[in-house]
Parts: sequence; C-alpha cells; structure tokens
Amino acid sequence: MIWQSTSLIDGPVNAHFDATSNTLVAGSETLRFTSTDPTDLRAVDAEGHTYRLVKRSITVARYEAICSAEGATGERGRRYTARRAGGVIERRREIANEAGEPVAVAVGKLNGDLELRPTGGAQVPFLDLAFISWALTYVDAPTRRTLY
Repeated sequence: MIWQSTSLIDGPVNAHFDATSNTLVAGSETLRFTSTDPTDLRAVDAEGHTYRLVKRSITVARYEAICSAEGATGERGRRYTARRAGGVIERRREIANEAGEPVAVAVGKLNGDLELRPTGGAQVPFLDLAFISWALTYVDAPTRRTLY
C-alpha cells in the first residue's frame, strides 16, 4: 500500500484524507483530525474514541500511537510504537504493537509518498494502520511539511 497525495492506493478498502473537512475516511469509518501538529497528531471517530500519534523522543526517531482510546487520557486504547530504522538510502519506520510484535513498516519517499508494508504478523484494525501511516506522512514525507 502507498499514500499518494491524499489517497491510500492498494489498501484492502478505499482510504483517503479530505483536507477541506480535515477527515480521514477508511472504508465506512471516518476520523476527524483535531490536531495536525507533527509532534502530537490527534483525531476522533464517530463514537468519540481518540486516536493519537505523539513524539516520544527529542528527535523524531520514536513515536507512540494510541488508537481507539476512551477519553482524552488514552485509557484502554490499542498502543503501538513507530521507531525509525534503516539508513540514509531507505529511511523506514518499524511499527509494532504493545507486545512488541511487528505489524508494519512505513517508508517515506522523496516525492512525498509513504509506502506502508504490513508484516502479516499480528492482526491490526485497518483504521489503526490508516491513521498511523497517514499521521507519519506529516513526519516522514519531506514534501508534506506543514506549518504549525
């Protein structure tokens, strides 16, 4: 799968980001972004569950995602880490679940695309991967830099 512009190509369901309404639509599910700050991206679904990707180091090497949490504190949400790996040629991010099992690899491309490679290991809700990978485009896709 790959984010090209605002669409996730080759995903199991259609997914796209609508900049006008600041929403991410993945199949029949919609997330409304409440913050697009690359150090603390936040969104909420129709039931009020929060989705958050937050920087956990001085640099952008480590991020943590909390998906489908109840309330602003992030209680009982599904947790993931997104750690930078690779070298100068291929800068990638390894995404793992709370148990440390790899679930996907995200690779930022110089043209602003972000490739998402699910590992096929642990089962992950598609909306979680769509949110995490879209949020990482703000960090790892060089042409998508935003003012904040």
